[in-house]
Amino acid sequence: MEHTGRIQLRNLINTRDLGGMKTADGKTVKKHCLIRSGALFDAAPEDLQTLVRDYGMHTVVDLRMPAEITGAPDPVPDGCRYEALSLLDESFFGIARDEYSVLTWLGIFSDKSLDPDDVFCEMYRKLVFDERVKPLYRRFFEILLQNESGAVLWHCSAGKDRAGVAAMLTLAALGVDEKTIVADYMQTAVYTASEIEQARAFARAQTSDAHILKAVDALMGTKPRNVEQLFRIAEERYGGWDAFFTEENILSSEALSSLRERYLEI
Repeated sequence: MEHTGRIQLRNLINTRDLGGMKTADGKTVKKHCLIRSGALFDAAPEDLQTLVRDYGMHTVVDLRMPAEITGAPDPVPDGCRYEALSLLDESFFGIARDEYSVLTWLGIFSDKSLDPDDVFCEMYRKLVFDERVKPLYRRFFEILLQNESGAVLWHCSAGKDRAGVAAMLTLAALGVDEKTIVADYMQTAVYTASEIEQARAFARAQTSDAHILKAVDALMGTKPRNVEQLFRIAEERYGGWDAFFTEENILSSEALSSLRERYLEI
């Protein structure tokens, strides 16, 4: 059966428990420990109560840019720890799913020399392999390793790109295979389908330019190549994810073992 892990909440449509996924060696990611999400700003009080009461959420890691955080701060429940790790700098402002972002995207891709899919692939490469982000992932995994019980939730704006890459690296560190990781990444398009269509309709009301509308699809949608290319790069440069983590001083061999011991079960 395909893993979905979706947590049914009132206002948060893309919040998912990574628990239940299988690793390549047949182990299972523990439930109620690792949660990926879109922004919490619109969370209903009962959404937060569910995450704390039913999932044991005690830590929130915000992957958004400072301007995004200031404009829509997280409603962090009492007793929950909060930490911001901005995976993208302000040069990428405009990738959130709102009308401002769509209008920004329309302006950028009036330049026909820019291929939207290539731009997004480059952003994903920077999200993993840029020197700037490696200390942030080191800290991210420190947070996961410090978690003795309950759940850590991380999020960006829509829960697709930054949260998706953090989920990808977490699952890769745990030994989950590429096919399963890509399938998890693609679920955002399923859970946010109505939101995607609203953005497309808004864009179509602004322009009929096919190139620009393709850019909006790249902004809102999910394509396997965004993640698949990262696996090819990790293999070519490092020989795989384990070597990437150790060579880049993100996770030592001992820390990788500890992470798997903490978050996997037979």
